[in-house]
Amino acid sequence: MIVSTSAAGLRCVLDAKASLGECPTWSVAEQVLYWVDINAPSLNRFDPATGENIVMPMPESIGCCALRRSGGFTAHAYDPATGTPLNARIFARFTDPGDRPDGAAVDSEGCYWTAQYRGGKLKRMAADGRLLSEFPLPAMCPTMCAFGGPDLRTLYVTSARQQRDAEELARLPLSGGIFSMRVRVPGLPEPSFAG
Repeated sequence: MIVSTSAAGLRCVLDAKASLGECPTWSVAEQVLYWVDINAPSLNRFDPATGENIVMPMPESIGCCALRRSGGFTAHAYDPATGTPLNARIFARFTDPGDRPDGAAVDSEGCYWTAQYRGGKLKRMAADGRLLSEFPLPAMCPTMCAFGGPDLRTLYVTSARQQRDAEELARLPLSGGIFSMRVRVPGLPEPSFAG
């Protein structure tokens, strides 16, 4: 059964006006959200407790980051011998013109939450690819989501405002912001890269 919520479920917690916000990554140890603006380019550290966002300019475009066990950032899962991604398979097919899956996160029930870039929504999907629910955003281009908060029941969503026309930005002025909403099922802690 598909359950939709109103856009009021997702609220803007940081009106960052990011050109291309991406890769929200929750640090359990610090209780902060790291994220990147690919086009700025910058790595950002958002503290939801204080509302402070620290911008760390980068020398070139930064697409993503991962926390390291030993501190700092890096990565992605791959076969170290060949450099190819592991366990590729078709999870789901998206056929609606407004569906363009972008970044995603997995909750503790094994469900897949995916941002629909240019679709203005998030989708929660079962492990077998069935659509369970949709959540509209007050931004046309959500890019990725991540679970955070002390109980991992706050879902954070980055978004973009690049290449959007003036009419759309007037209608959706929070585009490029960071959004959040409380969810029933907690997420999983982001694994730290061992390298």
